Amino acid sequence: MSVEYDFNDPIFKKVPLYRRLAREHLSIADLKSDRIKWRAVETATHLNIPIRYQIDYLFQSIIGINEDQSPLYGAKHTIEVSFPASFPRETFKARAITNLWHPNIKWEGPTKGRICVNNQNFGRGYDLYWYLLRIGEIIQWKNYLAENIWPYPEDATVAKWVLNYAEPKGLMSIKDKKPVDESNLLEYTPEKEPEKKIIIKEVNRSKIRIKRPPQNGGD
Repeated sequence: MSVEYDFNDPIFKKVPLYRRLAREHLSIADLKSDRIKWRAVETATHLNIPIRYQIDYLFQSIIGINEDQSPLYGAKHTIEVSFPASFPRETFKARAITNLWHPNIKWEGPTKGRICVNNQNFGRGYDLYWYLLRIGEIIQWKNYLAENIWPYPEDATVAKWVLNYAEPKGLMSIKDKKPVDESNLLEYTPEKEPEKKIIIKEVNRSKIRIKRPPQNGGD
């Protein structure tokens, strides 16, 4: 996807936040992945700078549990990412729109879906591109915290399930580097170009006149 901004536009001087949001947009404009698909769902100004995104993660993860505590799996998970007014001093906000059963994602209550990414100290080079990859690794269970230690699980109920049920059964393990899904988030299969059709037109031979050279001895 080709994205360009004229950073000489007066709007960037008037509202410096828009300059940063435009750069965040540029950071993911060329993100090519079979596993991550993003779209802008809200924009601002005449330049249509995205201020809210929805991201689909296309791989297996846990979306709930059965009565016997066994996990339920799903293959498509949608996250919403927005920016607080004090961004970038205050970091991105991420919320799961679809159900995700994970100790670092709030399962129920008024803040259901809130994702604890724990990226406050990642530095100025940490942009939306890396943020989306980090969320992907959380959903894959490549990155999770279930123990009651800092920065602490977002959902205590799920954390307890992980420690008492899931890890003992070998469903996942941080120590053994065993996630729920091992997909490469940056795996990408380019779309095939449509095959060119060769059109052969029939020729009416009755309308073709062939001029032959004179035969030897002819007039």
